[in-house]
Amino acid sequence: MTTAELCPLCEERDADTFEDLITTWSRPKLAELGVYKDGQLPRVGMPLCGDCNYTFGRLYENAAAPIMKPMIVGEAQELSLSHQETIGRWVLKSAMLGALGTHPLTLDQRQWVRDVCLKLKVNQIPVDLSFVVRIGTRDFGQPMDAPGHAALHTDGPLPSMWLTGVESLGHVAWEVAVGPPSVVSEFVARTDDND
Repeated sequence: MTTAELCPLCEERDADTFEDLITTWSRPKLAELGVYKDGQLPRVGMPLCGDCNYTFGRLYENAAAPIMKPMIVGEAQELSLSHQETIGRWVLKSAMLGALGTHPLTLDQRQWVRDVCLKLKVNQIPVDLSFVVRIGTRDFGQPMDAPGHAALHTDGPLPSMWLTGVESLGHVAWEVAVGPPSVVSEFVARTDDND
């Protein structure tokens, strides 16, 4: 008989559910695109307790799902500032949980990521944290290195962020940068938005 592990986030209850970074609500839409063999999408994430998993779903997943579902299959979507904020907060939550669950971290990094996730669990952005999310469309017929896409690449060293990443879910793509406010502000100032 094995005992359940403690939730890596709250460290109070058994990790008896699975936080899948390929969300439940996106799976049918991704299957429609036929990108995965036989529609078999991988499970990527980590075990969490039901309370942590439910709370993140209620605060972030439920709000983002109706906005993002049409975008995943490539439907045009007018994004209000409120929609952009909702997607941005969902991306931040997903990036931080992804870092906690799937990235090799030092003990200090793990504690910092966990602390941020605990604040996000009570719907707070930590005061010493800034983040920027750029949302775009992924065109499966136009890879990043296609002719004319040179403007998408910026030469030079990456900023000293706590966390950066470029991800996609179907036709929705995003870039996220998380770090100290001064570093994120500098990153935003020197990186132009594009089509």
